[in-house]
Amino acid sequence: MLEGLTIGARRFEVGSGELSIIVREISAELPRRVTQVYRGKDASYILRLRSETDVRDLKILPGKVLYLATGIYMQHDEPDELVRRLRENLRGAILRSAEWIIGERITHFNIELRGRRLKLVVELYPAGGIHLIDENQLVVASTNLRVGEKYEVREFRATVSSAEHAMSVLRQLDGKTKIGVALARDLHLGTKYSDEVLARSGIPADKRLQELGEEELKNVASSIESIFLMFERPRPMIYRSPESEVVHAPFPLLSLEAKGFRGEEATSLNEAIMLAYENHLAQQIRLNWMLKREEQIKKIMGEIEERKALMSRLEKEAEEKRASASLLYMRLGELKEMWNTSQNGASLPDYVKAVDRESGIVTLLLNGREVRLSLKEPVGRQVERLFQEAKKIAEGVRNLAQELRKLEDELNKIKSAPLEQIIVERPVKKTLSGEWFKRYRWSMTSSGRLIVSGRDSASNIRLLKRHLEPRDLVFHAEVKGSPVTVLKGGADAGPDELYQAATVCACYSRAWREGHSASTVYWVTPKQISFSPPTGTYLPKGSFIVQPPKNYITVELAIAIGYSRRHGLLAGEKRWVASESEVYMLLKPGRMDAKELFDAFIRAVSSATDVDTRLITFTEFQALIPYGRGQIIEGPRIIGGLG
Repeated sequence: MLEGLTIGARRFEVGSGELSIIVREISAELPRRVTQVYRGKDASYILRLRSETDVRDLKILPGKVLYLATGIYMQHDEPDELVRRLRENLRGAILRSAEWIIGERITHFNIELRGRRLKLVVELYPAGGIHLIDENQLVVASTNLRVGEKYEVREFRATVSSAEHAMSVLRQLDGKTKIGVALARDLHLGTKYSDEVLARSGIPADKRLQELGEEELKNVASSIESIFLMFERPRPMIYRSPESEVVHAPFPLLSLEAKGFRGEEATSLNEAIMLAYENHLAQQIRLNWMLKREEQIKKIMGEIEERKALMSRLEKEAEEKRASASLLYMRLGELKEMWNTSQNGASLPDYVKAVDRESGIVTLLLNGREVRLSLKEPVGRQVERLFQEAKKIAEGVRNLAQELRKLEDELNKIKSAPLEQIIVERPVKKTLSGEWFKRYRWSMTSSGRLIVSGRDSASNIRLLKRHLEPRDLVFHAEVKGSPVTVLKGGADAGPDELYQAATVCACYSRAWREGHSASTVYWVTPKQISFSPPTGTYLPKGSFIVQPPKNYITVELAIAIGYSRRHGLLAGEKRWVASESEVYMLLKPGRMDAKELFDAFIRAVSSATDVDTRLITFTEFQALIPYGRGQIIEGPRIIGGLG
């Protein structure tokens, strides 16, 4: 879970006016069927919605954000009680319509399931929640209300949208109130739109109301009215700061442009909010990581100081014991004689400072140093013990020095570690119409012939049963765990195309995971494929029979990954990928994980092309890397491309 994240400098929120546009855009995509409910990694709730053409996720983070994503999220957290109750009541339901509650950050989704009518209430104001209620306004499921209690409709506040209403409110406020505070707090515009009103009015935020003239007040009120009119004619925007902050907007904002933000149009406000929220989430995760790093540094530095202080104290103690033992050792004979005479009551030497006969402790003053000895134990034994204690303490100091070096190494390692790159999952587009082969792993030969591979045993069989035609060829690697690969129209293909199809088949087989440099692949015609076992035998599920003869090809294990404006991310034998892509890399089996490979690929794209790297998601890239690992043997290379 990514809960409890530290909030950055700019708080992420969706305003009431923005929500009105979001709901209008979502309404245009309805009705849709709810196929599943998930718990997001960021503590959000996700409704998977299916239409006749695609599948998209409705992402809801109570009290914060709501948007219809451009695709679906593949990573989920464990379902909580609310997810379980929503699944029980919403799976298979039709989301018919969406309503914005005027002036509020509240949305109602009207849902129908087998004649039963439900309403999903989403509250985006602070401390807001999600509530599924029935026709009697009783709670069926909720983040913070009891099941069975009646849902109380929040009292709506009037929206200050007209110039006259704005003037009336401003005149009633304390004249010492700053105009920026009045707009954000008292007129409920929030920081983003109060800044915009001031930018359009040309008035500084710290100017007090009593300092504003009548024309300035009218100018402010007029700007408020014009902004609210723009919510009716949205032109969604994404703004990026020089520090990589991303801010969504329903229309161009002069206030952001004045601060150096670069704006670009978005296809919808839902998409703009999705991109801004993902950036905000990444910033929060990064800030949380940095705070955790600082806590580690502070803790280690504290341990270092503790050990240094302890070492200093022990070194001093060891030195005192050695000095005392040395002084006593030099007078050992004299002290032994003193011991004997002291028993007879004879007078003691001048260096004897005090004698406690009851405890048997004598205090000596030797070379200005006080030394205490026991009259009840031979002095030689006491001297030896002092030497041993000093030696033991010195050994402890050496152990502390080793610990100190380890701590300092750990501290240097943490301080020198590069800033962790945060990648927040982007939704993957899932269309239900279009080319059938995109449901499988696909590629092409350099001559434009289609190569299609199964992803698992089920899709292998589905590919053979549904899409195999008489003039196709079927490829399979000579290792366990090979995908079925079909070269469409392969009967007319030349040797180069057969090699390219065999390469794709081999690279996604277990030979890649086992680190082989080459693999043998055979191909057969559709007539040689059978799903019926011989009489008296059993054919396991997901299996098929290949009748001889088999035609063998040995290929090098090397797969190219590229990006084309026409197709997006691509994978296949080098010749086709290089001809189609603007950027590509060639991989062989190796130890670099998909994240390292992705970083190298994105660096190449961003440094040498004008391709928007947001279009290249890690999830899609990772799916193309055989078994999630590899080694770069060429590239990433930047080429002209045909995309």
